[in-house]
Amino acid sequence: MNYFYDLVQNKEKYPNWQSWQLPTSSNPYISLEEIEQARQQLDPLTYAQEYLASFVTDELDAWAYCYSEAKHTGKTELNKRHELYLSFDFNRNPITCGVFQHYGNVIYGIEQIKLKNSNIYDLCDYILAKYPGMMKIITGDATGRSSSALVQDNINYYTVIKSKLNLSSGQIKVSTINPKIEENRVLVNSVLHNQTVILDKDNCKGLLFDLEHAKVLPDGKLDKMDRNDPTKQLDALDCFRYYLSTFHRSTLKQ
Repeated sequence: MNYFYDLVQNKEKYPNWQSWQLPTSSNPYISLEEIEQARQQLDPLTYAQEYLASFVTDELDAWAYCYSEAKHTGKTELNKRHELYLSFDFNRNPITCGVFQHYGNVIYGIEQIKLKNSNIYDLCDYILAKYPGMMKIITGDATGRSSSALVQDNINYYTVIKSKLNLSSGQIKVSTINPKIEENRVLVNSVLHNQTVILDKDNCKGLLFDLEHAKVLPDGKLDKMDRNDPTKQLDALDCFRYYLSTFHRSTLKQ
């Protein structure tokens, strides 16, 4: 929604202008193989915008526009033979952690933990009690690396997690900065569109709620302006975003 869009959509207002549509898919210098690979890897909305020269106006204020309750919800079971992937978000109310597994080209949402008015110590105790003896791989909000987060020198959320869960440094997979939300949106929707994703209908209710209700602002950012509105907290969605960004970026090979 910008000046050029207005020119094209309202030609009668601008008689001295003419427009052409030249989609990337018609460019003779780009191979059909590359275009087909992009079609298979990207979600339909992004492909339409980037390769078909279509105006994408996001009727589409849904952030997770490829999410489908029928396609992405089901019943999952913990597989103790595979690693457990834990993705943290550190808001105090609630403090949250997404519990995932992936193997056999399937992503499983095992549980979305949400503890109200709690702290990282209680969250770790919950994980130890619920998932004892499993190989745990950690990711999450990069701001948790800051020592100011817990107001103690040399202590941050991830040092607490490492100590409480008895982890090695190699089990902590946290970026130095969080992924850009606009880019992350393409990744999340590409994964939802192209991969098999099963989120537990009973134990991932917080994530399912966020995927259904998350809205996008005109600048492409998530609408997270009001913590008092449950549809705008989106902590569970953040956990899912961090998990996909760390472990499934290969979905976007371009």
